[in-house]
Amino acid sequence: MADHDGLYHQLYSHPRMMADLIRQFVNEPWVADLDLDHMEAIKSKFHVPGLPKRESDIIWRIPLRSGPDVYLLVLLEFQSEPDRWMVLR
Repeated sequence: MADHDGLYHQLYSHPRMMADLIRQFVNEPWVADLDLDHMEAIKSKFHVPGLPKRESDIIWRIPLRSGPDVYLLVLLEFQSEPDRWMVLR
């Protein structure tokens, strides 16, 4: 994993940072139903014997005030330089 990927994982693995990101960028009424004070990061590092260690994107378990928990998979892609083919990924 590139250095900037590790930094992004550290940054967005903090509940307060994720809660702020959700509040600022998701302008939907259902966000008010998320209990962002009790969200929990889910383990996202995997190791299968015989294969290299793997780290997925960030996964959060977020309780709903009105029902069961929801799971949020955070897919943030940072580029160190412009990539005109990014849309095809």
